[in-house]
Amino acid sequence: MAYTSGGLIQSLDYNLLAWAGNTSGTYTSTPNNVAYVWGVGNGDSGYGQTVSQINAVTAGDDVTATQWAGLVSTVNKALAHQSGTGAQLATGSNIGITSGATIEAFANVVTAVTTINTNKDSFNSTRGSTTTGSNLDNTWSSGTPTTHQKTHTVTFASADHARYFFNAGGRLNLDLSTASGTDTAKETAWTNLLNNGVGTLSLDGKSSSRSGTGYTVTTNGLAIGFWDLTGTNQTILRLTDTVAAYTANYVDIKAKVTGDAGSNGGLGTVITFTVDYNDGAADSSYNVGGTANDTISMTMRNRIDIVNPEETYLANSWGTPVVADV
Repeated sequence: MAYTSGGLIQSLDYNLLAWAGNTSGTYTSTPNNVAYVWGVGNGDSGYGQTVSQINAVTAGDDVTATQWAGLVSTVNKALAHQSGTGAQLATGSNIGITSGATIEAFANVVTAVTTINTNKDSFNSTRGSTTTGSNLDNTWSSGTPTTHQKTHTVTFASADHARYFFNAGGRLNLDLSTASGTDTAKETAWTNLLNNGVGTLSLDGKSSSRSGTGYTVTTNGLAIGFWDLTGTNQTILRLTDTVAAYTANYVDIKAKVTGDAGSNGGLGTVITFTVDYNDGAADSSYNVGGTANDTISMTMRNRIDIVNPEETYLANSWGTPVVADV
């Protein structure tokens, strides 16, 4: 590669930075290049953005100011998406992008291309808009120890749409709460476990998290993100009550991905969340007003919110996921 700071830029140099040397629009991960992160890419690389600004230059042709400006502009959008505007390169006459001027190489462009590949999973601190889901209410009553299960799906138009969503910083928020249920001590315990302990379970590209605190984390699968999902349910979180009478009660949150995986390293189109409520504590475990009456008759409330990637530097390439109650 002849590309050196202060030197002239050859078509091969430009094509290596833009497309890893490919001139046919084929995505390649090495060496580091802009298209693999900015365009379709493969697997957990690729934001699904248009790559027309960085089309390959025909071998032997001069690199025009327009082509050089397109490359730097695309790099700057990626840098700003990942780390904010402070990470961007200079543009215009400061970096030799003027009509009729001889374009010279700048070492910081090579560094920036490496950076956007290294930081492909990062995004600046602001996500995009949140689409608040509908309340998915369901009733749960018990007279003896029992279990209750609810299943919800989030469907993308294609595996690539799902890839772009999570690669660009999208998030799925599963909110657990109760719409009713404080008439008995056991109902109150369940309400507190869900509202305060779980709160919102967030699924990101490479990990998960809960907004709640406390209680006993019996199974900690919070290292699981979208890219760790398989076609079989995995437990992201099992949270067990810590109130003495109800330590047999717990909630499991599981997730899997199914559907057509596509041809670009995707996982599928449908993310399924399964919530298992286990009421293992006996109904007589707590004496209410001198009477053994500690059953539950509650309205469990689940909601899935779609937290979109930012759209200041990225265009929406992920579409609109559809939430359903199964």
